[in-house]
Amino acid sequence: MEKEVRKYKAGDIIFREGDVEDVMFDICYGLVELYRNYEGKDQVRLGELRGGFFGEYGLGENRARSATAVAGEDTELIVITPDELERYFADNPLKIDLFMQTLSERIRSLDVKYEAALKCLDEYKNCKLNEETPSKDLLKRMDEFRYGS
Repeated sequence: MEKEVRKYKAGDIIFREGDVEDVMFDICYGLVELYRNYEGKDQVRLGELRGGFFGEYGLGENRARSATAVAGEDTELIVITPDELERYFADNPLKIDLFMQTLSERIRSLDVKYEAALKCLDEYKNCKLNEETPSKDLLKRMDEFRYGS
């Protein structure tokens, strides 16, 4: 089976937040930038990827994309559908380790953010219980969780 390869020029949109597409991507080369509220007044740059996989959350679930992916430079991606996933890894066994490492890193990152968010929430609740005004630092940290900074 021939792999589908997509090429993007710098600035091209790979997918938009809210799109439903049942595929993930393996970055052959280039840079992928991820944004929330892309081109909106509250645009937030979530990060960038050079190599590895992305878009796996919707794979097989037909879920809406949680961010917009934009080519930060000329980029080439291999498209992987649910039907092709097993074959892709059978043909590229070393990619299994990379995929698992990618998922593990993202889960660890979410754990750290979750713990920090809980701490902020506890601080905020304590302020409210004690009828204190939350500090600017606390409100800033809460905004960072809300808007993804």
